[in-house]
Amino acid sequence: AHGPDAMLPHDFAYDLLQSIGPYGIVFTNGDNDTFPLWYLQETEGIRQDVSVVNLSLANTDWFIRQMRDNPVRAFVPEQAPWLAHLAPRAPPPPLLSFTDREIASLGAQLLDQDYTFRLGRMEHTYKKGMPFYPKDVVVLRLIQENYRWRPIYFSTTAGSDSWMGLDDYLTQEAMVFRLHPVTALDRAGLEDGFLGTPLDVPRTDTLAWSIYRYADLFRADSLRLEPAGAGIASNLSVPFLSLGQAYSMRGDRERSLRNFRAAYHLSPSPELKAMIDSLAR
Repeated sequence: AHGPDAMLPHDFAYDLLQSIGPYGIVFTNGDNDTFPLWYLQETEGIRQDVSVVNLSLANTDWFIRQMRDNPVRAFVPEQAPWLAHLAPRAPPPPLLSFTDREIASLGAQLLDQDYTFRLGRMEHTYKKGMPFYPKDVVVLRLIQENYRWRPIYFSTTAGSDSWMGLDDYLTQEAMVFRLHPVTALDRAGLEDGFLGTPLDVPRTDTLAWSIYRYADLFRADSLRLEPAGAGIASNLSVPFLSLGQAYSMRGDRERSLRNFRAAYHLSPSPELKAMIDSLAR
């Protein structure tokens, strides 16, 4: 049977990859937000320039070596014409410079003293006694080695505990959070996001309404999805929820309703229905 969600994992992976600037890094969490992206990159050749860093696998030596040894693959402007103006003239250097010995020495540990991470305009102190895993070292090292060359993102699927305490330097762009290590945030296009991080409204609006694909979810009158499909649809509803709130704060009731209704279609809840009903009065 070809249901409205037949292409859902494929389109979700496409959407996540297309949220990332040229040669960007995106931190993901588990199977469902990683393997579909790799399928698109390796089988369909889509956005191979993006480095997908799975935080569960970043605790393993083989995955860290693989990230280090993978060649940098070219950004193809035809695959994301709206990003072409952001592409650097020359590809960035390799992703990671860990030696085999450094990789072998990585292990879970409790910090024996406070450690302050300073980079660009970012500063965060990790307290003595805090557990530190290989993936934590890998995240900080990737940021350190790439912040000048590559845009860096956390997928909304990865959860705020993966942000390494760098919350103050993030903005939400649809289904990703972008790190701003060098330049302070320009508040002009930002609103308080419903996920607690400032929302880049123009970028989120463009991605959610013009770039993202949603399988046939919006062609169905109502959705009855199996749990994995419902989870993906719920992730796809996040940009619309954030936009609904942002436009509501700007007093733009019409746009707010349009976005909340799209979110409700993808992931209905009684709370959201109540909000829509009160806005529509």
